[in-house]
Amino acid sequence: MTRSNFAEWDEESQRWWIRVQSEGVRRRFYSDVPGRRGKADAERQSDEWLKSHTQDEEIRCAQLIEDWLKDYVALGYDDYQYRNNAKNHVTPYIGQTRIGRLTEQHLQDVILEAHKKGLSRKSLANIRGCMTCFIKYCRKRGCTTLRPEDLVIPREAPRYEKRVLQPNAIRILFSCDETLWNRKIIKEWFIHAIRFATVTGLRPGEVLGLQLSDISGEMISIERSINRKNKLTNGKNENARRTFRMNAFAMDAISAQLAMLQHEGVVSPWLFPWTNGNHARESTFYDHWIVYQKHNGIEPISLYELRHTYVSVNKEMPRELLQMQVGHSASMDTHGTYSHELDGDLTRAQRISGANFKRIIQCKKPIPFDPKKETGQKVASES
Repeated sequence: MTRSNFAEWDEESQRWWIRVQSEGVRRRFYSDVPGRRGKADAERQSDEWLKSHTQDEEIRCAQLIEDWLKDYVALGYDDYQYRNNAKNHVTPYIGQTRIGRLTEQHLQDVILEAHKKGLSRKSLANIRGCMTCFIKYCRKRGCTTLRPEDLVIPREAPRYEKRVLQPNAIRILFSCDETLWNRKIIKEWFIHAIRFATVTGLRPGEVLGLQLSDISGEMISIERSINRKNKLTNGKNENARRTFRMNAFAMDAISAQLAMLQHEGVVSPWLFPWTNGNHARESTFYDHWIVYQKHNGIEPISLYELRHTYVSVNKEMPRELLQMQVGHSASMDTHGTYSHELDGDLTRAQRISGANFKRIIQCKKPIPFDPKKETGQKVASES
């Protein structure tokens, strides 16, 4: 949609103004700059607004993708994954295509190009999810009637298996506190946070988002999360906000953490804060975990895979109890319809997880690892 009017100078307010309309929505734009520059500035603002709000099928996908992501953030959601997929995979291939000419084959080609780069089946599924969500937004705006229901992930796409801590690595984790700092062996600052994540199945951001007020006896409530952008959020999904009963190892980790904070003189509302009392960054948490694993001879896995470790250790726990414990959505249920919590379920989950970790941790002593073999590595510091 193009503008048919021009900016006018208002003597009383001493500024340029112009009024435009698109699909029944009216907007006014102003510029305080005198002369032709101010007139051009007001008209430029109105042209940009018309371009971004028109429902014309001639809009290019790159503009619509940006509008969609802004709208997604305005609704309170984290656009991190969608924005990365759009930037790296979607926009480079369909960004200059006009939405009215976009076909399902265009979207399928995006998946095929990503497949050629060797991306995993999970990554390709995320790209497909990004594009289908984008097309839904475009349908709401009236830009397209496209419904990409048959986007296929290549059969040869690799499946990368998640790694978990093996029993001996779990025993090392619960018996060794040491790590390296400037070639000196010290106690790992996040040791209790790592142990807590292992025996509860919490996401890394959920661990860092815990506050002292979330704890009541054996019960703990997951109310928030710290995302990769270091922002406070309500969690990954509606199931992320949950309350469960902690097993003995989780309670021991909290007790040890509180004792450590008191010893270090750190006063903070956060349960696992950084040394200055502020909430820690997930990137710092992850960097410390990498160095701790290397120093103690643990085969490297990600912090998020500690969550997979919890699920693997408790594979005998009924699926419904496991879902409530780790905060999975209904779509994660492969055994049937997602059920609701019953009286006694939290206690049952507490008992099962506690017994399973006790069987592993107290089984035998861990295989020793000689830290003298380490060359020394500086742990990433909080910025």
